[in-house]
Parts: sequence; C-alpha cells; structure tokens
Amino acid sequence: MAIKTRIAVRVNHLTQEKLASAQIVDLQQMSFPEFCDYMAQDSTVGAADVMAVMTQLEKKLPLLLALGTKVQVSAEGMTVRPTVSGSLTQSQLKAKLEARKAAGEDVDVNRDITAADLTTKDLTAGVAIDFSKKFNAAFARLVQASGRCCCNGCSRSSRHRRLRHHGWRRAEAWWQPSRD
Repeated sequence: MAIKTRIAVRVNHLTQEKLASAQIVDLQQMSFPEFCDYMAQDSTVGAADVMAVMTQLEKKLPLLLALGTKVQVSAEGMTVRPTVSGSLTQSQLKAKLEARKAAGEDVDVNRDITAADLTTKDLTAGVAIDFSKKFNAAFARLVQASGRCCCNGCSRSSRHRRLRHHGWRRAEAWWQPSRD
C-alpha cells in the first residue's frame, strides 16, 4: 500500500532559494471496529477484547499524561508522552496588560516581559508518540518497497495490486519486515 504524496516546490522569498517538499494526500481511514478486527487476527483474543483494552487506554491514558508521565505502551518501546507549546511576545503581553488596566487594575502596561508572564492559558497541551527504532526501520522499508505507485498502469506484481485494492484484511502480508 503506497503512501500517496504530492511534491510541492516553493520559493523562499528572502533567499530566493527553491525548496521541494513532500505532502501526504488521500490518506485512507480505517474505522475503529475494522482496526480491532485487524488487531485480533492471528491472535488468541477477539475483536471485543481489543476494543475493551483500547477503550480503557482511551479512558486512563489522559490522566497519566496530565500528571507528566511518559508511558511505554508496547514491549518494543512505543512511548506516549505529553507535550506543551506556547509563547508570549512583548506586544501580546502589552495587549493583555492594557485589557487588565481597562478592567480597573493598576498595572504597568509598558514593563518588560518576564518568564512569569507566560501562563497556562498561553500554552497548548498535546501528545507525542515515539516509536521504537525497530518499528521506524520496518516502516521505512515498507514505504520504500511500496514505492509511489497508485496501481494504475503499475508494473508491479499482480499480488501487489491485489493487496492494494482488496483493503486492510489482506494487507498484513505486506507488513512483513525484510530479513536483510
């Protein structure tokens, strides 16, 4: 299953240098029940068991992340961790201070910004997933092996076209790390 990409070329107007970058287009989406069925294949658990574990993960993982905990969620080392981003400029601070002054507070709107001025309201919390080196290497091999074909006029094997066009259930044969 090839990842479909579009190559875009842009010009940096400051340096006049061209930059080519890839963007993923036309991602397929797998529903939750399909994912659970797929995960249950070739295992001793059923799709309902997978759904139950995933539901518990969805319920309990946010609390662990909110406590600042990095959680290893696989034996291979896949890790879920909290992230935070945000910033405050001097002009944004001045606008905040002017609003507080307009509300009747006695504040100096022209003071310099300090670290204490950045509040939790200025921050955005997020989640990052770090995959193991083994996973990343296997994924990279799969993407390289699949090329950029879309199977229209594809010169690849008929097996490749069948896997590409018959969906997720038969695609797991494509997800076999090479023995290189």
